[in-house]
Amino acid sequence: MRIWLAALLIGAVATSASADPETYHSLKYDISKRADCKHSELRTTTAYRCEKDQSLWYFTKEKNPAHPAVIKRFFVSTPDGGVVREQVWSADPQAPAFQKWRKTVEALEAGK
Repeated sequence: MRIWLAALLIGAVATSASADPETYHSLKYDISKRADCKHSELRTTTAYRCEKDQSLWYFTKEKNPAHPAVIKRFFVSTPDGGVVREQVWSADPQAPAFQKWRKTVEALEAGK
């Protein structure tokens, strides 16, 4: 798992969309119902690792200052091997609270 997670840190391409509470809960509900997704509860984050599409999902918990926010990272095969894409749902992905949370997620993936 660490090798796969480390690969996610290389070549990430990000897109973002707004995260209102309805979108947040809808995304979390859909992922939580997938049989291929295993979740982990952290202090301020719920994380899912989904095997079928090689994706990682991170959801803020209510006590997280960046809430509601979601980060999805997934691998896309290319002729040269592959690239990791990142999709973000946040009211303000440039906000300091979100950026701090994003760094926490990156540290988790790096095993720190």
